[in-house]
Amino acid sequence: MRRSASDYAAYLLTRRLQSQRELEEKLARKKYDPEEIASVITRFKEVGLIDDQRFAKSYVADKLEFARRGRWRISLELRKKGISKELIDEFVGSIEPEEELRVARELLKGRQRAWANLDPQKRYVRAVGLLSRRGFSGNIIRQVLAKD
Repeated sequence: MRRSASDYAAYLLTRRLQSQRELEEKLARKKYDPEEIASVITRFKEVGLIDDQRFAKSYVADKLEFARRGRWRISLELRKKGISKELIDEFVGSIEPEEELRVARELLKGRQRAWANLDPQKRYVRAVGLLSRRGFSGNIIRQVLAKD
């Protein structure tokens, strides 16, 4: 027996917070009726189960601290999840440069043992590549690597 769209959406929200767009896309992929999806989204927003502001705030904190990503990457991921530019600017803009610098340093510190036997130039190239892929700005990368 197939779950209702409401039950499936509730199940998804028990696993982790979801943005409105994510939930809509997941329900659509399961081929639920568009009217039923709209109804579920509206009802869940009314009762506070879907809140893009809460989602964005939590996402920024988690990705900065645990996934060790920079502002640019976090912004890109939030855009893909359907978060408005205003919310992205608000929450990503609240990241202190010192905090982002600390996260970048911790990320490189975790690689020190694996890269210990590499030529310094190769270690530098790998560090720049890693930090770039994780979404840290050139300014943050320069500051981190100037200290090492």
